[in-house]
Amino acid sequence: SSQDVAKTLACYFTGSTKINTFAAFAKYIGETGVHFTPQHFKALGYDSSEFLKRDVFTRTSISDSEVEQFRDALKSFATAGLSRAPTTVHARRLASSLFGRDPYDGFEPTISAPILHGWNGDHKSLVEAVRSRKPKVIFDVGVWLGQSTATLAKAQIHAQFDGTVIAIDPFLGSPQHWSPARSDVHDLLNFKHGRPNFYETFLSNMVLLGLRERVFPLAQTTANAAAILAKHEIRADLIHLDAHSTYSDVLRDIETYWDLLEPGGLMIGDDFQFPGVSRAVVHFSDRIGVSYSVSFPKWQMVKPSL
Repeated sequence: SSQDVAKTLACYFTGSTKINTFAAFAKYIGETGVHFTPQHFKALGYDSSEFLKRDVFTRTSISDSEVEQFRDALKSFATAGLSRAPTTVHARRLASSLFGRDPYDGFEPTISAPILHGWNGDHKSLVEAVRSRKPKVIFDVGVWLGQSTATLAKAQIHAQFDGTVIAIDPFLGSPQHWSPARSDVHDLLNFKHGRPNFYETFLSNMVLLGLRERVFPLAQTTANAAAILAKHEIRADLIHLDAHSTYSDVLRDIETYWDLLEPGGLMIGDDFQFPGVSRAVVHFSDRIGVSYSVSFPKWQMVKPSL
């Protein structure tokens, strides 16, 4: 409802910037209207503006570095406003019934900058899927540190204001992660008292990226999470599967979460290059008679509409 905010967002989405001056050459109007009452108008000081009688501007140019500073400030304003957009009723209901409170309440980031280590979590097919389908509810199954979660949530912000990404992971790591030989991954498990402690890193990433109002963490196994979501009658418009790579586990995840996918919804998964994953996708596709496509290494299939 604000022209200024609309112009700011337009500049953000087009990569432009704008500069407002504080010099007033005209009198504010609108003392009474949709947004103002005389009391509000006066409280904000619009009734006491001092007018300039002559041009006092001395700047003839603005440097590139100054323009970048303006753009950074505009981006911070725009993305902060977008990330504060309301979450769906599903996330509020889950937070209330499962935790009794916002899962981020009282949490302070444990890192100073996001750590988005991952594999294919920023793949273009994730952004394209959100942009084209505009899903209100997304399940991200197997999130690690949240690279794919952040990609989906940011794409959702740009596609529409209202939405939720439910991030599902036990946050314990896979057997491969536990190998000291994989020092790049093993160190990120952040062991404390013999237990991985990277859930805090995931939460920190979401807070630092301004996504806490949109991303709902569900720290559970894929099977338990599916049962919880089914019990609360929460279904998704888009589901991203990236929790397992063995045939039996992947097939079970596809079958389980297919039932939680809305008719017409999209299921997209990772790691089609692994034999266990590709076999599970092909066998499930053949069994239910729904074709799949591959944008390597992502695979996807659409659930038929009713």
